[in-house]
Amino acid sequence: MTRPTYRRYGWTAVVGTLVASGASHGCSVIETPRSKTGFAPLSSMTSLIYIHKGYSWYVPLALRNGRRFADDEVHFLGDRFGCAVARACGVNASNLGDFRQGADRFAAIYRHHSSLGPDFELFCIQRWFMLADFMTARGLDSCVYLDTDILLSKNIEDERARTLEFGLTYSGYSAHLCCVNRLSALQQFCNWIMALYSDPSSEERMIDWHRKLLADYAGGGVSDMTLFHWFQKDHPKVLGDYPAIFGDSPFDVSLEEVRSFQADEEGFKRLVWSDDRPSAVADDGRLIGLASLHHQGRAKALLTQNAAALGGNAALQTAMGKALELLYRA
Repeated sequence: MTRPTYRRYGWTAVVGTLVASGASHGCSVIETPRSKTGFAPLSSMTSLIYIHKGYSWYVPLALRNGRRFADDEVHFLGDRFGCAVARACGVNASNLGDFRQGADRFAAIYRHHSSLGPDFELFCIQRWFMLADFMTARGLDSCVYLDTDILLSKNIEDERARTLEFGLTYSGYSAHLCCVNRLSALQQFCNWIMALYSDPSSEERMIDWHRKLLADYAGGGVSDMTLFHWFQKDHPKVLGDYPAIFGDSPFDVSLEEVRSFQADEEGFKRLVWSDDRPSAVADDGRLIGLASLHHQGRAKALLTQNAAALGGNAALQTAMGKALELLYRA
C-alpha cells in the first residue's frame, strides 16, 4: 500500500495521535471544536450515534461505514482511546463520562438477574440513559442508535420515515439498531426502567424470568433486551418493532439468526449480493433486501468481507483496527 492511500484512510493520523498523546493512559487528545455552550453545534437532520465501552478492532469499520451512509453527523460515545480513533475516522466523539448522570442513578438501584456478568448487563442498560443525556445536552430530538457490529448497506432515511408513528423502535428481539424518533419516548423508557427497579414487587418477576431462560436456554436473564420487550407490552404505541412495521424487515436481526431463512455452509444467514447491496434468502426463495447487517457473536468474523463487499478498503481498516486493539490492551 502506497503512503498516499494509507494517509487517505486516516490511520497515520490516529496512530500518531494515540502514540504521541498517550490517549490510552488518560492523557489529552485532540478535541472536536465546540460552540460557546460547550458542545459542537448540530443540524436538524437525523444523526447516527454509536456507543462503545472500551475498544474493539471493528469500531473503525462501523464508523467509516456509518459516515458513508449518514445524511447528518455521526457521533461516537466512548473512552479517550475510542474517541481518538473515532475522530481519526472523521466522526464526532464524546467521552461517555460526561453523560453518566442518569446512568449512575440507575446503577444505585440495579439488581442483577442474569448468567452474564453484572458489569456487562448493567452497561447494556445504562447506555440508554447515556444516550438520553447526550441527546438532551446536544439538543437532539431524534437519532438512529447503532451497535458497533452493524454495517449499513444504504442510507436508511426512507426506512426510518416508515417508523415515525413510534417514538422508539427495535427488532422485536433487541435494539441494536434503534430509531429514536422522539427524545421524550427514550426518556419515558428510562423512567419506566427506574420505576421497575425501584419497585420491590418486581423482584419476583425478574427472578422468574431468569429461571425461565436458564431452563429453556441454559443462560441469559434480565437484560436491556428483556426491558424493551416488557416496555413494549406496557406501551405498544410508543415502542414499535420492525416485523410489525415492515413485514419483511430491512434491518437484520443477526446474521446468526437463520429461522425462516436459508443458511450458508457456515450456518449464517445466506446473502446474495447485487450492486453492492445484500439480500437474505428466505426459506421460500424470496430475496429480502437488507439495509443493515448485524454481526452478532461469531458473525464478527464476517465483518471484514462484508465491509469489503459494501466498498472500501476493509482489509486495511481491519489490520489497523487490530493493531490499535493491541495498543489499547498493552
